[in-house]
Amino acid sequence: MIEPPASFPWKRLAHALVLVFLLLSQGCRSWPLRRGPQMEKSPIVFQAAPTLDEIVQAVNRNSEPIQQMQAETASISVPGLPSLRANLMLERPRNFRLRAQLLGPELDVGSNSELFWFWAKQNPRPAVYFARHDQFAQSQLRQQLPIDPVWMMEALGIVTLDESMRVEGPFPAGPERLEIRAYMPSPEGEIAKVYYVHAKHGWILEQHHYGPQRQLLAIARGSRHQYFPLEKVSLPLQVQLIVPAAELNMTLQVSNYTLNSSQGDPNQLWAPPQMNGYQWVDLGTGSNDQTEAVQWNPAPTTPYIRESRVPRPNMRGLSNAP
Repeated sequence: MIEPPASFPWKRLAHALVLVFLLLSQGCRSWPLRRGPQMEKSPIVFQAAPTLDEIVQAVNRNSEPIQQMQAETASISVPGLPSLRANLMLERPRNFRLRAQLLGPELDVGSNSELFWFWAKQNPRPAVYFARHDQFAQSQLRQQLPIDPVWMMEALGIVTLDESMRVEGPFPAGPERLEIRAYMPSPEGEIAKVYYVHAKHGWILEQHHYGPQRQLLAIARGSRHQYFPLEKVSLPLQVQLIVPAAELNMTLQVSNYTLNSSQGDPNQLWAPPQMNGYQWVDLGTGSNDQTEAVQWNPAPTTPYIRESRVPRPNMRGLSNAP
């Protein structure tokens, strides 16, 4: 195991985390998504203007039945680059796996109860990067990329509003959109999350996450919701993820989900990949041992992602909001 030094260039690594979600190979062709089976229409959850309690209950009901989720046919894309074939699996509370292949493994990002990891074959300095969840929360990288990797589950629509949160709303937010705000404590200060909920169906359309200084951390936009009558939940088949600190603007598209079914041997599924010839780099701890540390030196011409200005939403009612 190799630990990066205190002088590790965290800003460059935060930019390189874009590779967690896409293969940077201009030679890849686009992979069309298969259409999923015809599904029932989502029911009308709110027959009249809902109260805050009714919205919280609807949001929780739409995620609580889901313990496992799998998408074998998916794609990931960013503006200006080809879409890539992928598959994802998750199991609450912390198990997650997103993998992509071309002629062989090209991308592996995941999480289990102890740690998260990512590996991308096309990285200018390929390695298996990892961090324990508790150490990452206090790491220098968290200052550059202040989003828990398990946040991906929330981005996919699996959101639970629990008693530890102070929740406000609802506020009108446009046609068939209602806004609620949830606040929760963190070691750095209070974190705020703004949710835009469909005024009739009760599913989450959009999520904005803010840090203790009310800086925008991330946005997730869900669309093309599909209803699963057995579990009585609606999930987005398309999710746009925006993380300004990493200059990331990614879209995930899924043809269909398989819910609450066995996905294989958990000892293999949620274990970090064993890549011959690739060293392990711990992102959660700092070390002054310059002799063993990997020096991250990406090629300056590597086209990680095109720069784009991300409009910051107006977080009404919050002081110093962007």
